[in-house]
Amino acid sequence: MSKKSYYVVLLYVLLVMSVSYQTEAATVLIKQSLTMSSSKKGQVSLVWKKDSHCSGYQVVMSTDKSFAKNTRSRTYGKINKVTVTDLQSQKTYYAKVRGIKKSSNGKKIYGKYSNVKKCKIK
Repeated sequence: MSKKSYYVVLLYVLLVMSVSYQTEAATVLIKQSLTMSSSKKGQVSLVWKKDSHCSGYQVVMSTDKSFAKNTRSRTYGKINKVTVTDLQSQKTYYAKVRGIKKSSNGKKIYGKYSNVKKCKIK
């Protein structure tokens, strides 16, 4: 390979790499504000503020304040209210929520978790 063709190939490779690795503009997801209430036996209602940049939300609930054990996590679409059933009565549950956005390359971008809320189930 001559020196001239080496530089042409190298220039082509650098050009292709610069086009294929362009970065997207970063979208910052807001920290969600969560409210939690128990109005019926064995149920809790969770409501959070919608974020127009989110494509979904992740809700994490636990009977442990530090979310180290007895934890369940569920992802929801573009809704901002959910009722969780089949909970133990007279037990305190903790919950937090965060926004999720799918980027153009398919990766999930997670927002910050909301403040942890607690509620004693009726």
